[in-house]
Amino acid sequence: MNIISYDHDQTLLKGCISREDLANELGRSVRTLDRWHQERLGPPRIKIGKLIVYRKTAVLDWLNKNETSSMQMRTGRQKR
Repeated sequence: MNIISYDHDQTLLKGCISREDLANELGRSVRTLDRWHQERLGPPRIKIGKLIVYRKTAVLDWLNKNETSSMQMRTGRQKR
């Protein structure tokens, strides 16, 4: 369970990125991010009413987990 802590010296959503900014960073559309979320393929997100944001650390973790080597890409399998 992820707990969002609040430091009085920082804004509450510091360390988060908006859905639009993340889509721009990844070169994808907001609609693609929404589809990835529905298919449980994308990074975890936080929804507050209509506001959707992503923790930057969670996005970086997701990117690292999706990193593949050139060998994995050629064979479609992971090396053991």
